This record gives sequence, structure tokens and C-alpha cells, in this order.
Amino acid sequence: MPIRFVTPEEIEREKRELAELRREFDRRLRRQYVLNTNRERADRRLRQLEEDLTALRERGWVYLSGGERRYWRSLIDRLIPEARERLEYWTKETDRHFNEVITPLRERIRKAEEEIKEKVIPGLYRVKIRLYAVKERRKYYLTFQGFFDVDAIINPETGLPVWDWWLTKMEIEYAKYHFHGYWKGGVKRPKPFAVADIEQAYLTEYTGIAREEYLEKSPNFKYAKDVPSEYMRLARTMTLKEIIIGLSNIKPRPTKEPEGVFFEYALIIDEEGNIKWMDRRDRFVWKPTKEIIDRVKKELGI
Repeated sequence: MPIRFVTPEEIEREKRELAELRREFDRRLRRQYVLNTNRERADRRLRQLEEDLTALRERGWVYLSGGERRYWRSLIDRLIPEARERLEYWTKETDRHFNEVITPLRERIRKAEEEIKEKVIPGLYRVKIRLYAVKERRKYYLTFQGFFDVDAIINPETGLPVWDWWLTKMEIEYAKYHFHGYWKGGVKRPKPFAVADIEQAYLTEYTGIAREEYLEKSPNFKYAKDVPSEYMRLARTMTLKEIIIGLSNIKPRPTKEPEGVFFEYALIIDEEGNIKWMDRRDRFVWKPTKEIIDRVKKELGI
């Protein structure tokens, strides 16, 4: 079964139910011990009576005393049949209890434990995504890039954000809207792409570069706005792939409440693999309302 994200209250309720199942199992196990003990006692009793009868037969009737002869008769007529009957009773009770009570209860506990393992109380993280659009301009391409931080929950099984979580989906849509608006608005560039043209990459993905042969090239910076000089010195020693991955490859950061959509960098990569435009934005383009913050905290049990 796939991992399913749940609230802390649901996990606690199921843990309480599991604890009650385990207590019930302990009670039933003590009953099983009593049944096993009774069956073993009945088995020993029957074996002892049968051994007594065998010993008497080996000595022979004519050599037995009157009391031994009466005991022989009692063994055959009453004691051994009763002992067999008791052993059969306790054997059936032991097997019935084990098969009808112990085994199903053990399976219920196993399933409950597995279901709890498959349910995860998600933590809230800040993750970086890269948005891009590749547009053909006559005989060359321009690649538009944008780096954003958004809120997400991490799937512990894959280590990846759960992209279809409602808040992450909403924030990615806001990021796409502002990414599109950035190029369409104040920054004068060739006719911009549509929102539907915008795609998304994460961490070490370097998709969205028009020509992959440029990835191993060290690009020239034609224009950089508000980019720190120390970063520019470092970037000039890196390949285009290292720059793209370096900007986007950030370990998810835990956060106690949603923070919104943060627009960090905007880039244009030209037809020769150079960085034609680089703008350090460093601003929030969308912040969650109190209602959204409260909803997330309740949902995640923060």
C-alpha cells in the first residue's frame, strides 16, 4: 500500500486502537496458555494410565493382587476412556481458541501495525523549484528561467515533495503567474511565452536548456542585475549546468508554518548558451493568509 499522509489525531487514535488490540491479545494469550496446560495435563494423565495398564498386562492377570485386578478393570472400563475424552476435549478447545481467536487477532494486529507504518504525519518544508520556458526566435532559441521557493510536504519514501498537495499546487500556480508576469511586464524582452508554456524542474534536473551542448560550457554574463559580485566571480568558474543546478539544488528546509512564494532569480539563456539576463529578485510574490496558515497547521498538526 502507498504511504498516506494523515493528521496526528488519526495516528494517535489508531495507536490507541492498536494498544487495545495488543491488550486483548495478551488476555487471549493467557487463556491459550491455560488451555495448553490443561491439554498437556490431560495428555500426561492418559499416557500414565496407559503405561499402568501396559505394566499390569506384562505382569499377567494371575500374578496380580486383588487391588491391582480392580485397578486393571477400572483402567479399561472407566479411567482410560475418561482420560481420552478429556484429552480430546482440551485438544479441540486448544485448537479452536488458537484458530478462531489467537490467529485472527494476531493478523488484525499485524495489519494495524502495517497501516500505521504506511501513514505519515508530514512535516512542512521550504523547497526550491525552477520554472522554465524555451521559446524559438526565428533561427535561435531563448530559455527563460526562474527560481522560486515554495511550501511543500516531503514523502519520506521518495524524499521528494508531494507535488499534488493542495498548497504546493496553489503556490506553483502563483509562481507560474508571477514568472510569466515578470517577462511580460516591466522587463522588456521578446514577446513572452504563455503560462501554459511554463514547465517545472526540481533539484538536479537540468531540463529546459534548449541545447544540451551548452550545459558543459562556461557562459558569459551579458547583463546581471543586483547579483552579488562574489557570486559573479564564482559563477564565471562554473559551467552552465553547474550554475543551473547550483541555484536550484538546495536541501529542503523545515518550517513551522507556510511562508509563501519567494522569487529568487530570473535568467535568460541565449542562443549561444550565454546568460543574457540575470536578475536577483529576492522577494515574496505571494504570502498565505491567516486562514491558509491555520488550515495548514491544523492539517499537519503543527
